[in-house]
Amino acid sequence: MYLYACAVLWVMALGLNMRDQRSLMLAFLVGASVMVPVPGDTALHFYSFCISAEILVGLFAYRSRSSMGYLVANVCALLVITHVFGYVLNGSAPFSPYRAIVKILEVLQLVACVVLSSIAAPILRNRHAIPT
Repeated sequence: MYLYACAVLWVMALGLNMRDQRSLMLAFLVGASVMVPVPGDTALHFYSFCISAEILVGLFAYRSRSSMGYLVANVCALLVITHVFGYVLNGSAPFSPYRAIVKILEVLQLVACVVLSSIAAPILRNRHAIPT
């Protein structure tokens, strides 16, 4: 169910960011980092893959200079910290708060891509909004 919700948010983010190439690429990378299956053969391989994916997305978000770039870069930094603590504190336990925190931060990234898109942001700010 979580991945279906992320897929819907990802499609919305891609659709709303079609006008701006940098935002479109950032939305694609954010969604791909959530949807790509992570190898789980060892804990070190799992966490190193997650950390490297978030560093890649965070660097692109910081360098993209898009409207959502800095927020996504900050959330990526939080995800890197969460993954490091997950590895150090054995976050693979079934009821570990690591799993919930990662899911909340990943959804926050996708929501930022939707809300801060070039189409949705002016409507939410109520400037140039289309009257109903």
